[in-house]
Amino acid sequence: MSLTTRQKGVGLAAAVVAAGLLTAGGIWMFSGGGQLVTYPIAPEAEALRNTAYRIEARPLRGEWRELDVYNVKIDPDFQQNSSDDDPVIDSPMVLFDFTGGVQVRVRRADGGPISSAQAHPASKKLPLKMEDGTAVLTLRQPGKVTLSLDGDRQRMVYIMAGTPEEAPAPDDPNVVRLGPGVHTFPETGTEGMKGGIRDAAVYTRALTAGELEEYGRGELPEGPDAWWPLAEDFADKAGDKDGRPVGNPSIAADYGPPALCLDGHDDAVPTGYALQTGENAYTLTARIYLDPARPGVENVVFSGLLAVRSDGVLYTNLGSWEYPFFSTDKVPMGAWTDVALVKQGMELTFYINGRAAGTEQRALPKTAASLLLGAGGVSHDFCLMDNQTLYLEPGAVVKGRILAYGVKNAAVRGRGVVWQSPGQSIVSLYAENLRVEGITILDPCSMCSHLCESDGVTFTDVRMFSRLGATDGVHIKASRNVAVEDCFIRSNDDCIAVYASFTHYTGNAENIAVRRCTLINDAAHAIYGGIHAAPGGQDVIRGLTFEDIDVLDSKAGYSDYQGVLALNAANDVTIDTVLFSDIRVEDFQKNQLFNLRVWNNPDYCKSSGRAIRNVTFRDIAYTGDNALMSVIHGDGPERQVEGVTFERVVLNGRRVTGPGSDFLIGNYTKDIRFQ
Repeated sequence: MSLTTRQKGVGLAAAVVAAGLLTAGGIWMFSGGGQLVTYPIAPEAEALRNTAYRIEARPLRGEWRELDVYNVKIDPDFQQNSSDDDPVIDSPMVLFDFTGGVQVRVRRADGGPISSAQAHPASKKLPLKMEDGTAVLTLRQPGKVTLSLDGDRQRMVYIMAGTPEEAPAPDDPNVVRLGPGVHTFPETGTEGMKGGIRDAAVYTRALTAGELEEYGRGELPEGPDAWWPLAEDFADKAGDKDGRPVGNPSIAADYGPPALCLDGHDDAVPTGYALQTGENAYTLTARIYLDPARPGVENVVFSGLLAVRSDGVLYTNLGSWEYPFFSTDKVPMGAWTDVALVKQGMELTFYINGRAAGTEQRALPKTAASLLLGAGGVSHDFCLMDNQTLYLEPGAVVKGRILAYGVKNAAVRGRGVVWQSPGQSIVSLYAENLRVEGITILDPCSMCSHLCESDGVTFTDVRMFSRLGATDGVHIKASRNVAVEDCFIRSNDDCIAVYASFTHYTGNAENIAVRRCTLINDAAHAIYGGIHAAPGGQDVIRGLTFEDIDVLDSKAGYSDYQGVLALNAANDVTIDTVLFSDIRVEDFQKNQLFNLRVWNNPDYCKSSGRAIRNVTFRDIAYTGDNALMSVIHGDGPERQVEGVTFERVVLNGRRVTGPGSDFLIGNYTKDIRFQ
């Protein structure tokens, strides 16, 4: 019998157990009605295995079964890791599901004794005992538990025990299943365009207003350095930088005249042309058609150099990727439109249909920017489609990025692992109703998840571990109706971060809820909101709820980035109506417990925020000795922190009834109450 772990019902599981065929992974049924589902590490993914520990599980009355032990990499110090040469701690993690009760036994593989152990969250008061140099934990219900052995809070043992899932039907046409083994995705375009491109060209001079007016009438100016007519093929008719199709772009008449047609998911055409961005003068031009069947998403013309924001505004990253230059007019949908970007000295000017659409002075570095047609870049992504589920079977390991770009009603679920993604692991851009359930994210090169201009995204029962750079757990920008529930996050930056507009993503952040989660941040904050917004705008971050949360550890080396629970308003954003409730914070290494500031962060921002108001901290308990003084302050009489209530906040068993020595309440604050 071959075990693929694709779809095992109770009958099949019982038959397999009776046949004695399950070893390190499988489904175990017990006479008392309990069930233990274990998940093996595929032979192709042995690099994921931790060999320093042996971990077993059994029902409350039954035989021990050995579990495959995954390796989790952790950043141990106060400096954010930026490369594989930086310090790292290897820690063991096991994944299994069960019903009924279960015991877990942890021992060192070299036979060395474990003298003591502590189970976290401490609030759960989980039964834990020592037996012959091993630690034995009893679980009567699923949960995400860590054990600190011999007083070492860094080298934790991660026990991720869930409820058995119901796998999708094997014949569901809307499900893409990845089975046991290591999976890499083919080369794809990323953040692409849905529509058409014709007559894309590069000039090594600044076209005049008259030439661009002629271009707007359909006449191509003379002397391009590169010219891709895109009427018959991908060839450069002015030079030797022929395009190379990635994905499945085509030359077709989908939008009238023959043109490069792109599907808005994984299509791209790298050209090999390297634009010298610091040169004194150049011009990028193209004729584009934005498909009205797919509104509300970004459409990229020349990688990040010339693109259309989700609201039709042109933008370029030249000079600053954090603060792009935006056009004053918009590109219409459903009509062929001529667009151009002209650089003359330090002056950048957009043109739409031959008319100037904004000018800005920018100093540009002398770098070479590779030109791609129709996409922001080239990667190895799985691009979700509308109404599609990507199911990661037990034992499946994905090395790549999972991208939900402008899709609706998509899902990523299963018991598989997303490992060492080259960028963010889960990316939701302009998506609606995206579900992420049951998976584990390990060691991404960027954020574990990144949500921008999305609506209705849920994370349920997801485990996230990161240790490189500013690798947030759930990073939210300009999105609404987001829920993060029953998740475990250990991140090398903020576990949860909520922002408004940033770069070319625009809008408020609203109705964000985080519940029943366990958090550890190895830099900055466990929960954070603010900082990123459109300077000079009216962005709002509001309707945030954080409740029933355990914070097991937290550390932040720099005072400007402290606060286990923090709200910092900058770039003219207003933060309004936030509830922190039923949050238990264990002793951490170094941080402030609370930090609420209206300020201008010089590292990222151009202006101070407008206000923080209507914030409630209710039933917050901290036990420990390393909390620094919490800080609350505004930044002027019109930029205040106001309407903040601390209700039943308990520090080491002492209820806080006033600021005392626990809080530094600075200027420009109003109506700060302790109850």
